Amino acid sequence: MRVSKTGPKPEYSTPRKIEDKINAFFAVCEEEGDTFPSYMSMLLFMQLTEKDVEALCAEANDNHERNREAFTKAAMHREAWLCEHMANAANAKSINGYMNLLKQEKNGGYIDKPGDKGKVDLNIKIDGVGGRSAFE
Repeated sequence: MRVSKTGPKPEYSTPRKIEDKINAFFAVCEEEGDTFPSYMSMLLFMQLTEKDVEALCAEANDNHERNREAFTKAAMHREAWLCEHMANAANAKSINGYMNLLKQEKNGGYIDKPGDKGKVDLNIKIDGVGGRSAFE
């Protein structure tokens, strides 16, 4: 597993430190072979919790925009990994597994079915020209 050694929690005082650690995570994933670089594995590697990520990306943090960008790029990297593996999958079960991972928000949030946004209300008025007799 790609978990950093336990010890003092690293300080991510600059966006560069975050970017470097994320890049190190993906480098380790590539070295290990064909293992999916999940969001939670990345947080474990960085010794962060989801609350830590929220704090790093909160507007109260002076570097919030660059920090958000670093985590967004990491999500894009995971999405690209899934798309590449799905395109090269040998069987339907693998494709379904990749698709299910792609649907998770942290991996791209792909939606393959429209939600209620596709619902249309249609009101038909029968008074006016022809009136009711037009339908008889």
